[in-house]
Amino acid sequence: SILGKPMVAWTYKSALASSKLDRIYVTSESKEILDAAEKAGAPTILTSSDCKTGTDRVKEAVEQLSDSLSKDAIVVNIQGDEPLIRGDHIDACVSLLECDVSSPMSTIAVEETNDVTFQDPNVVKAVKDVNGNALYFSRAPIPFQNSSQRKSFLRHIGLYAYRRNFLLSYSKLQESFLEDAEGLE
Repeated sequence: SILGKPMVAWTYKSALASSKLDRIYVTSESKEILDAAEKAGAPTILTSSDCKTGTDRVKEAVEQLSDSLSKDAIVVNIQGDEPLIRGDHIDACVSLLECDVSSPMSTIAVEETNDVTFQDPNVVKAVKDVNGNALYFSRAPIPFQNSSQRKSFLRHIGLYAYRRNFLLSYSKLQESFLEDAEGLE
């Protein structure tokens, strides 16, 4: 609870600030979370407890909504523990796919300078190439630089946008060694 409201209510309210989302659903296997979301005004989708990741959960929700989603739909996964997600971050993530039809998915990371955050294994860091494509995500402090050299790093935001058909196939891929080692999806 944050200021008397469940985290999911704050995340839903923050997602409403996006100008790019036509529909927003809260998906969970937990009746308690869905009840809290419904009290906040969010439409909900009950998913199976067999889902291992948020991506699996969103894929299952997309399958439930399949008749109402176009094959070209962009589906956005906002992690429920992102109550401070910004509408402009969501819009930027969606815009990346709108502008590049060859990209099957997108995500974003923001520049940070806080050393405590950099060292925190609960904060996912990202490294990108010169074209802005993600190279690696880690809970470890990456890229390595001694503290006198480091000016900033990229903090990954729990936000993913997928093309519908890519999402349906992506979730069928086997978990990789690095995905498992980092505890990421």
